[in-house]
Amino acid sequence: MKRIFIGLVLTALSLFGCSKEEDPVIPNGLFESFVYPQEDIKIVEVAYTSRPNYKNLQYTSEKSKEAERGLSILTPKMDIYLPPNAIPSIRQPLLVMVHGGGYSGGDKQAWQNEAYTYARAGFICASINYRLTQNGGNQSPEFRTYAIQCAVENAQNTIPYPCSP
Repeated sequence: MKRIFIGLVLTALSLFGCSKEEDPVIPNGLFESFVYPQEDIKIVEVAYTSRPNYKNLQYTSEKSKEAERGLSILTPKMDIYLPPNAIPSIRQPLLVMVHGGGYSGGDKQAWQNEAYTYARAGFICASINYRLTQNGGNQSPEFRTYAIQCAVENAQNTIPYPCSP
């Protein structure tokens, strides 16, 4: 009798215990609860610093290389990806994206897909250009040190930049 009772209980649990679908858990955190469509993301291009062009050999992007080499002052720019929840009076996470390229190539648009992905999740993203030199142009220790110093200064200038939609 005991075995029949246990068998009936287990059968009932297997038939009715899993039949109810639970309501999905909807996260209510700021960056988990909503995904913005890409067309709602605002992109603002901002010049964030102006510095001397070391020996007039530098440029800030593969796209602007020909126009910038020979200029005495370089003005690197960044793209700021602003989701609809970006409010100037509220502090929000900022992701600064820096492209690769060994100080000789690349462009801020290399991170465009990732920047859109994070902005769609509610994060403010900044993708920056920085000073570059032509291939082979940064072989001297003095020039390499200057390139690293410039990259660090560019990153430092970028981070405190106030974002307003």
